[in-house]
Amino acid sequence: MVKYHKSILLYIFLFYAITLCADDSLQSLYKANFRALKTKDTAAIVKSYKYLGNYLDELNETEKCQQAFAKGLLLAQKANLQNDIGIINNLLGNIASVNGNRVAALSHYHKALKAFATTKNLDKVAMALMNIGTEYESMGNYKTAIAYELKALKNKEASGEIKNLAYYYQHVGQLFKETDLKKWKYYVDKAYAITLQSDNASVPTKAAIFNDLGGIAEDLKNNNEAYQWYDSMYVLSKANEYDNGMATALSNRSLLLQSDKRYEEALKNVLEALAIAKESERSYAIITDNIHASSILLDMNRAAEAKKYALDALKIALEKKTYPEQEADAHRILAKINAKLGDWKNAYFHTQNYREGLDSIRNTEVQKSVQDLELKYQTSEKEKEIARLDSENKLNNLQLQRAQILIVSIVIVVFLIGLLAFVLYRRKQLKFDKQQAELKQKLLRSQMNPHFMFNTLNAINQYIQTNKGHEASDYLAQYSRLMRQILENSAVEFVSLETELEFLHNYLAMQQLRFDKSFEYTIEVADNINPESYEIPPMIAQPFIENAIEHGVRGINDGQINIIFSSKNKKLTLQISDNGKGFSSTSNNIKHKSFALDITRERLNITGNNTEKLEISSPNPQTGKGTLVYIEVPFKRYEE
Repeated sequence: MVKYHKSILLYIFLFYAITLCADDSLQSLYKANFRALKTKDTAAIVKSYKYLGNYLDELNETEKCQQAFAKGLLLAQKANLQNDIGIINNLLGNIASVNGNRVAALSHYHKALKAFATTKNLDKVAMALMNIGTEYESMGNYKTAIAYELKALKNKEASGEIKNLAYYYQHVGQLFKETDLKKWKYYVDKAYAITLQSDNASVPTKAAIFNDLGGIAEDLKNNNEAYQWYDSMYVLSKANEYDNGMATALSNRSLLLQSDKRYEEALKNVLEALAIAKESERSYAIITDNIHASSILLDMNRAAEAKKYALDALKIALEKKTYPEQEADAHRILAKINAKLGDWKNAYFHTQNYREGLDSIRNTEVQKSVQDLELKYQTSEKEKEIARLDSENKLNNLQLQRAQILIVSIVIVVFLIGLLAFVLYRRKQLKFDKQQAELKQKLLRSQMNPHFMFNTLNAINQYIQTNKGHEASDYLAQYSRLMRQILENSAVEFVSLETELEFLHNYLAMQQLRFDKSFEYTIEVADNINPESYEIPPMIAQPFIENAIEHGVRGINDGQINIIFSSKNKKLTLQISDNGKGFSSTSNNIKHKSFALDITRERLNITGNNTEKLEISSPNPQTGKGTLVYIEVPFKRYEE
């Protein structure tokens, strides 16, 4: 009894001594922070806040810790201390991660990554990338996690810093554990090779590597090698007082022993692991070890003992509310235990809870077990209730099948409608493109009339023959510009009014040359029109001007062609008039008139203009002779 009291007094003394030491250390850090603030040295102040925040974090003073980090971060940002910005954001990310705040953790890690990238510190860039990847891994987003962690490994290798490199390889390997044995083995072998070359790896990293090598050996059905790796992990962890490593090695070794039906050894190992987990207060390990112990005892036909461990696991899982899979697993083992004990009511209760908690892991064996338990319970107590549940289940399955068929049908119909719409659109587009191409060819042919070209060149040749070289050279240059304009303008939908006016002057000058200046022409543009601000379809007036020359003023001595562009009520109008003979009923006149009209109407249709806004009057109602053409021209206007 005396020894007992002495032990209590000793523990009380040690508790107060540790508390006093902790308080003393904390006070020292507060004093150091106060002294740094007096110096007004920003870097020193930021450093003091980092130390203070770290220590408060160790004391689980989360709120005060975050406040210290926040103050240090604000000063670091003002002073543009990128390395400190990265370090503090990384620390804040760690705190958010531990508290389960994934969004805040990712935000801080990304800020840390940006800061470290600015300093071009590849080792710290790798650290931030690995933290981001680990966060996505915790969220179950393995695709994104792999992408970030592979980038982390690449930057770590590029940094040339070998410290912790083995950890990077081991951690990347973990991502392939469930999906790709070869890749898992590749990365873990690389990690192990690094630990043999250098002693820079931490004890937890080495223990994790041994654990992975044991798991890989198990997957390859090499149990003897797996035992060796788990034993190595245990020896390493025990020598370095690494409790988590010891417990994990014992737990994994116990699972392997159970698969080899060495139940006594398996139970001994798992109970030792459970004791370590309880001592270090690791809830997850306590739950899983309890479930494992109950599973081994059930294999040993010690169902009553097994039930105790399974109930302990379920109780903790329900209290923590953060381990749904382990909670479901506890229900699963309890269903088996109660079935073994003949307690069909509780067996059914735990089966239902298991099904509700983890529907996604229904396999053939579990389904068969559930059906057997439902049948036994039906015969003992609730035949009608079970029958009702069974019929509801069938109805739900039928409704699910119908819903799936409906969804697939809708998807197919939507796809076909989309495909049909795409085909119709493409057909319409191809038709439009074809119309455009044909219209451009017609337009080009209408401008490059062979009679016009031949007669114009012949007229220029006459100047050359009569030793009028200067005039011939001027006309030839003007003719070249006209041909270039025809080719260029026929390839585009709109040209500036200024370009169109230049084309009309060149065209009419060449026609005057052909007919020895037997006619005059005027081109007028209203004062409210700036030719540089308007765009119109190219050569829209040319077919009508050609008709006015060929079938109007040709053959008379005082021919006159007038072209007027005007703007009124947001409309751009074009009038072409001549004092010629007008349209007669001769076939040639009708043919040329029809050709010019057809081309222009097609062009107006394609540009979306109303073709009823094209009018031809012969004789001209204003003069009683000649022809008047009136067109409302489609246009684009740009602000001056």
